[in-house]
Amino acid sequence: MLARLRPFLQEYNAAELALEADAAVIIERGLEHGDVEVQRWLLRTYGEARLRAFVRAHGARRLSPRAFAYWQVVLKVDDAAPHPFGETARLLWGNRG
Repeated sequence: MLARLRPFLQEYNAAELALEADAAVIIERGLEHGDVEVQRWLLRTYGEARLRAFVRAHGARRLSPRAFAYWQVVLKVDDAAPHPFGETARLLWGNRG
């Protein structure tokens, strides 16, 4: 299934990624770019609780705002950590993306 994510793992050798050791990057890229089959594979491989924990702890920082909002709803995450630079970035840059 990692072969389907290969275009989004360009800085890694996908053949050398380990499911546990590299789980954070695999989950990140799968949630952000994966199709339905990849998302099902993520659920089977890591489980809903682990995906929820990733979104809760790292989603604001490692996912796009759109993907983060989507996965918060899908995984019922209502207590996610805020983006560490959210307010600072908004003050510096305004609403530029």
